[in-house]
Amino acid sequence: MIQAINLTKSFEAGTKEVKAIDHISFEVAEGQLFTLLGPSGCGKTTTLRCIAGLENPSLGEITIGNQVVFSDSKGILVPANKRSIGMVFQSYAIWPHMTVFQNLAYPLRGQGYSRKETRERALRTLETVGLLGLEDRPAPNLSGGQQQRVALARAIAGNPRILLLDEPLSNLDAKLREEMRSEIRQLQRRLKITSIYVTHDQVEALTISDQIAVMEAGKIIEVGSPADIYLRPKSRFAANFIGLTNVIPGRKKAALAGDKMIVETAIGEIRCMVNDDLNQQKRLLILVRPESLRVSRTLPDGEENVWPGKVKEKTFVGDFVDCQISCNDFLLRAKLDPYTDLATGDSVYVSVDPVRCTTIPEGA
Repeated sequence: MIQAINLTKSFEAGTKEVKAIDHISFEVAEGQLFTLLGPSGCGKTTTLRCIAGLENPSLGEITIGNQVVFSDSKGILVPANKRSIGMVFQSYAIWPHMTVFQNLAYPLRGQGYSRKETRERALRTLETVGLLGLEDRPAPNLSGGQQQRVALARAIAGNPRILLLDEPLSNLDAKLREEMRSEIRQLQRRLKITSIYVTHDQVEALTISDQIAVMEAGKIIEVGSPADIYLRPKSRFAANFIGLTNVIPGRKKAALAGDKMIVETAIGEIRCMVNDDLNQQKRLLILVRPESLRVSRTLPDGEENVWPGKVKEKTFVGDFVDCQISCNDFLLRAKLDPYTDLATGDSVYVSVDPVRCTTIPEGA
């Protein structure tokens, strides 16, 4: 439904040329919610604005449906108002001098709908987002969450082919942000509208997306489902950016049956699962999520990966206890049950299932 090929956008910065996005390619299937995730300045909003037609790329090609809307090689540039998109901005961008109804009606009339069709569409869309009954209220007299719903309603009222959302929840408080991301996801699934969502919030990306593209310095580092990106990252950057992870350098010692490998590390030997393409690698990084570590005072039976350690620091976070445990002078982070009664200085054993040890090349 949406395809970008070798998309590049360069800006002049003094005497230098800076690539905000650097030859990125991706596809978004019809009805899918695709998230661009990365830190500030990585190029995700510029990418979204290029898809929308609000920025002109320097190179590459963009296809929406069966229509090429930009191609530098073919000399094609379809203006933003001809791309059939709906867009929700970070700042909401609702018109403060208008009522809720007028915020939806104005762009609908601009698209050629009659007065009757405009009213029917506006009221039907307000009902969809839970704002029916507030159509005559001045836009500034709404809460932050209600203003966000107005912005969302305005974006979908004209039945666009695609929906683009640029950090739409960043101005909301934590509780309202959680509620709104659930509402946006449910609405997107109900309408089956192909969507691209931009955020720097890892939890938001994991909970709302069908596919995630992790971006860094204008490039897409990797693309995958939320589960794959979190549980089986292919790069150190993705592993570190999305949640906490223990990164343990090691050297291959021996291959075992069943796609297992023994890796020598600072904390001792680790048995882990490997892909076929890593069998020839000598130096590796083992990635272990803190919640995958098990910690006990007694030596566990039947575990393949067990190391003695000492609790260096313990922090009660609420829904978990964050422990720093030294294993042979290598610090591991563990997320434990909040009722854990361990104390700083306790001697413990740390263990982890080999299946929960993700292995990537040292330079990944």
